[in-house]
Amino acid sequence: MDTHLVIFFLYLIGVPFVSPLYIAEAINEVQAHVAWKSSLVAPALSSWITARSPYLSHGSWKQQFHRSNPPSIGNLTELLSLSLSSNSLDGSIPYQLGNLQKIQHLDLGSNFLRNPDSSQFPSSIPSLTNLSLNYNKLGPDLPEFIFQCQNLTYLDLSNNEFTGDIPVRFDSDPENLMYLNLTSNNFSGQIPKELTSLTELRDHLMGKNQLVGPIPEELGSISTVQVLEIYENPLGGPVPSSFGQLHMLERLDIHGSGLNSSIPPELGLCTNLHFLALAVNSITGNLASSLASLTRIQELGLSSNFITGEIMPELLANWTQVISLQLQDNSLTGEIPTEIGLLTKLQILYLFKNKLSGSIPTEIGNLRNLIELDLSVNQLSGSIPSSIGNLKQLKILNLFVNKVTENLTPAIGDLTSITAIDNNSNNFQGSLPKTISQLPSLQLFYAYTNNFSGQSPAEFGRNSPLTNVSFTNNNFSGALPSGICDSRSLIYLTANNNSFTGTIPESLRNCLTLIRVRLEMNQISGNQISGEIPPEFGRLSMLQDFSLSSNVLTGEIPKELMEMAHMFKLNLSNNKLSGDIPMEIGQLASIGDNDLNGTIPYQIGSLVSLQSLLDLSRNSIWGPITSDFSKLSSLENLNLSHNNLSGEIPALSGMVSLLSVDISHNNLEGPLPDILAFQRAPATSLAGIPRLCGKINGLLPCNENQSPVLQPKNSKKIVIAIVVSIAAALALLAPMAGIFALCHKTLHTPKSSKETNDESEPLIWSSDGKFTFNDIIEATENFCVGEGGHGRVYKVVLQEDQIVAVKRLQLPQNGEMVVQKSFENEIRALTNVRHQNIVKLYGFCGKQGFMYLAYGYMEGGSVARVLQDEKEAKELPWRKRLHVVRGVARALSYLHHDCVPPIVHRDVSSNNVLLDSDYEACIADFGTAKLLNPDSSNWTAAAGTYGYMAPELAYTMRVTEKCDVYSFGVIALEVLTGKHPGELLNCLSNGQEVILSDALDPRLLPPTDQLAEEVVFTVMLAMACIRTIPESRPTMRYISQELSAPIQDFHSEHLGTIRMSKYM
Repeated sequence: MDTHLVIFFLYLIGVPFVSPLYIAEAINEVQAHVAWKSSLVAPALSSWITARSPYLSHGSWKQQFHRSNPPSIGNLTELLSLSLSSNSLDGSIPYQLGNLQKIQHLDLGSNFLRNPDSSQFPSSIPSLTNLSLNYNKLGPDLPEFIFQCQNLTYLDLSNNEFTGDIPVRFDSDPENLMYLNLTSNNFSGQIPKELTSLTELRDHLMGKNQLVGPIPEELGSISTVQVLEIYENPLGGPVPSSFGQLHMLERLDIHGSGLNSSIPPELGLCTNLHFLALAVNSITGNLASSLASLTRIQELGLSSNFITGEIMPELLANWTQVISLQLQDNSLTGEIPTEIGLLTKLQILYLFKNKLSGSIPTEIGNLRNLIELDLSVNQLSGSIPSSIGNLKQLKILNLFVNKVTENLTPAIGDLTSITAIDNNSNNFQGSLPKTISQLPSLQLFYAYTNNFSGQSPAEFGRNSPLTNVSFTNNNFSGALPSGICDSRSLIYLTANNNSFTGTIPESLRNCLTLIRVRLEMNQISGNQISGEIPPEFGRLSMLQDFSLSSNVLTGEIPKELMEMAHMFKLNLSNNKLSGDIPMEIGQLASIGDNDLNGTIPYQIGSLVSLQSLLDLSRNSIWGPITSDFSKLSSLENLNLSHNNLSGEIPALSGMVSLLSVDISHNNLEGPLPDILAFQRAPATSLAGIPRLCGKINGLLPCNENQSPVLQPKNSKKIVIAIVVSIAAALALLAPMAGIFALCHKTLHTPKSSKETNDESEPLIWSSDGKFTFNDIIEATENFCVGEGGHGRVYKVVLQEDQIVAVKRLQLPQNGEMVVQKSFENEIRALTNVRHQNIVKLYGFCGKQGFMYLAYGYMEGGSVARVLQDEKEAKELPWRKRLHVVRGVARALSYLHHDCVPPIVHRDVSSNNVLLDSDYEACIADFGTAKLLNPDSSNWTAAAGTYGYMAPELAYTMRVTEKCDVYSFGVIALEVLTGKHPGELLNCLSNGQEVILSDALDPRLLPPTDQLAEEVVFTVMLAMACIRTIPESRPTMRYISQELSAPIQDFHSEHLGTIRMSKYM
């Protein structure tokens, strides 16, 4: 650069006189600056002389760069201020910065910098007063040069990777600190008492570390402190009463720190406080009356504690400056004082999840600046005061789960800024006011589970950008609002369990944003929606859950309805639909009880993701049952009853998850399929099919070479009568007797000559095992893949590349007795088990003191192994983890509720939950499984894995299904937290508070939106499973159903505010 240009520039900016010597120094500084710039990879810097000072050498400089800081930066020795924040600088802080002896302000925040080389860094930067190193990767120790900068007054070290104790050297080096920010690091140990020597300290920020308590009383002696933040540390203990000495304190934040005392009355002496946050602790006692002295308080957060008593009127009368009052999730009682109307600056009022009673005070209408009002989950009664119409700024109104009665006030229509109204689960009566149709910003309106009646306003939806609407569980009549989706933004619409009549609104046919529509019967009676299903519904490409059952719909099912790509649940049952089942069968689930005819299309096999139910019952469907049903490997319940189906039933061997089937009242014939659901079907599910045959009670035996012989008419009646009369008894006794006889006979068969010649003794072998016992013996000499609950596990590759897992167990001398006692239950039950989420057991053989069990091989390994592997755990996102939990729940539900007699696993652990290549979870290792007789006491020796065993086994030894339920809860928490929840459960049992967001696996980004709701819901169910009292735990059938159903109207809080103890 031409130095004459620099001189000319200095002249033009108005310098009256510059000595030649000073100009020479400036030129050298410019040349150093140019050299520095040329070494950087950065955007063009054509306007680099933009300093606030007319002399570059005495100016400040800020620019954006990438990559590392070049060492030539140390040549800018006259620089006073340097900001390189918010770039992508990495590597170590260059020691050449120590050459900037005149620098006063240095900002290197929001980069990727690491600690400098302390051996090369100069001892101090004497002029430095402001140093910002926040949002970097510094650590684990603090850079030494910081303690040598004696003139520092501002130091920001937040959001780095510092560990260990907070250095006590801060008490003197540097001694003039006024601002110290250590937030969001990993500092541990106690807060140093020596910090009290920082007599000039104004802002002391230590939140989000691992500091332990108690909080030292000595902190109350730093009389200059204005801001004190210690939030989200595992401090415990009380709030020090010495804090009452901090008369200059304006902001105190200790939320989420495990505090377990009452609020000290001395806190009322901090009369300059305008921000107080003690939320998410275990604070007890009443709201101290001395808090009325906090007349300058603007934001007060005491939520999620155990505060009791009433809200005293004198408190509200003195908090007239407050803009945010959050007392939710406590145990406050009494009425809301009328003095609430004095808080005219209030913008946020949260009183939800308390025990408040009485009516909503009329004075609430004085809060004209209110934006959010949440009084939900209390015991409020009476009506909503008409004065609420004064709240023109209100955006959110939550009154759900109270006892509010009478009509919804028409003044609700004056809330012109409102976006969400949730009044569900109250006792509202009468009609909805027409004024709700004039709310220009309304998006969410929930009125479900009330006693509303009459017609909904005809104009509802025409003037509002509605996204979520629920009228469910009321007594509404008449037509649905015709303009319900005029805004083209509606996502959820539920109006089931009402008495709506008329046709489906025209606006719904073009509502492309719809995901869920429920208009069906629920608990009281169905709706009476009539007419044909509009084919335009096929354009609703986002629709996932669509139910129109229990109405009077007519006509054919539009083929367009079967082509919606995201549909996972469709219910059209109990209508008057007619015509054929569309060839484009899409994601059909239930169209039972209609007048449909024609055959079942082969496209039924495309429903590979169908899981819960396929219901085609009570129609006029004819023709054979297509073999394509066998492709429905996930389907659990099938109902084809009351049709005109004919021909033989195909093998359907692919329906491995089928739990129940009903084919009654058809014209079918031939043998019953040899799969569990058919073989265990009750007599009522096979009634009305005289030409059906099989080996189960109530059916004629099959002739292998001929069709079943028809009996004379009278004989048939006699047979059916006998079958019906004894079916209930034989259905339980026959399978048990047959299986027991087979096992007992095999276990006690005398050895043959072959066995004496070192041949194996086959005990029980599955009919589809395509390998010999000798194959197993040879293969287990090679590849051991782990240790199971009772022995080593081998990976065995057989002919045709079939892979099995073989467990080999060495038996003691009384091996035969061990076989009978330890494995008889497993063998006779599990060789017939067929479920998608249970590892297949092929068979069981013994030889020369060893026992061999052959299972299906699961290449993904155990859940425990995956979670312990950092890389694999990160590759298991929340969606897959939830799928794993659902799989375990389905398996246990099947064992407990669909096996006769029920099976208790007794050793469910993360080591016994295995994954295939698609992360489908299967439970294994039934070495301690026990078949339960529901009438027996089931007292037995304790079995299971430590950390997963239900607590009652330690003292009762009584085995029930609830033992597995407890183990499931532990596994569900383990999958979501990424490690065994033992430490978590100990903290909760000891009364320590744990925030859900802190408990989730930190290796994954926190879940958001719908995924976060599913995680919260799963945690809630898991916590219910680990309750101490077995009878209070839910059943696995309930758990499985809840986890498989879409979450409806589930009000989840932010993950960072949810206390896990609330679900215990």
